[in-house]
Amino acid sequence: MINAGEIRQAKPFKTGKTLLIFSELFFVLFPLYFGLFLNALTRISHIRLGGELVLLGGPFAYLGLAGSVLMLCLVMVIRKTGLSHYGMGRITKPGLTILKGLGVALSVFAAVIFIINPLLNLIPGLGPRNMDKFKILFNNPTALVLNIAAMWVSAALLEELIWRGFLINRLLALLTGNKTTVKILTLLISSVVFGLAHAYQGPAGMIKTGAIGFVFGAAYLFLGKDLWPLVLAHGLIDTLDFVSHFYGG
Repeated sequence: MINAGEIRQAKPFKTGKTLLIFSELFFVLFPLYFGLFLNALTRISHIRLGGELVLLGGPFAYLGLAGSVLMLCLVMVIRKTGLSHYGMGRITKPGLTILKGLGVALSVFAAVIFIINPLLNLIPGLGPRNMDKFKILFNNPTALVLNIAAMWVSAALLEELIWRGFLINRLLALLTGNKTTVKILTLLISSVVFGLAHAYQGPAGMIKTGAIGFVFGAAYLFLGKDLWPLVLAHGLIDTLDFVSHFYGG
C-alpha cells in the first residue's frame, strides 16, 4: 500500500546517472517519435506497394523505428549489454513462454473489457478511437497477410523491445525511492509515452493504448522482465485486431 508520504519522501532521480540515462532515452526514442510526427504532418498513413499490396504506416514511421533500433544497438554496444538485459534472452522453455504469452493476452483483454472501456465511457465527450487507417484491411486478404507479418516484427517484437524492455529498464535505473513507488511511477511514465505514440487514434486511442501499455508493463515486471511472453501477446492481440478490421470490425 503506497501513501502520499512515501511518494513525497522518494527522491525523483539518481543524480549521478541522470544525464546519461536522459541522453539514452532521448537518442533512442527521438527517431521514432520524429518519424511519427512527420507521418502526422504529411498525413501519410500507409505505403502502397502496387496492386492490393498496402502496408499500414507511413515511410517516416518505419524509418523512425529503424533509427530508434539503431540507436538502441549503439547504446547496447556502449553499455556492453545484450538483448538479454532487456528481457530477450534465450528461450529455454518455449511451452512455458507460450502459456505466459497467452496469460498476458487474456489479462489485457480482461482489463480492456472490465476496466479500461468502462472507465473511458465515463469521460464525457471523449468519443471513439480513430481507426480509419485500418480500413485498407477490409476484405483485402493480401493486405491482411502482409500487415500481420510486418506487425509481428515492427509492433510485437521491436515496439516491445523499445517501450517495455528499454524504456522501463532505463526508468527503473533513473528513478529512486520506495521500490513499489518507483515501479508505479515507471509504469505510469512508460504508459504515457506509449500512448502518445498512438496520437493518430485521437484522444480516446491515446488513453486506451496508454492504459493497455500499463498492463503490458505490469506484466513485464511481474514476469521478471521476461519480454518474450509480451511479444507473443502483443502479436496475438494485434493479429486478432487486424482480422476484425478485415471483416469490417
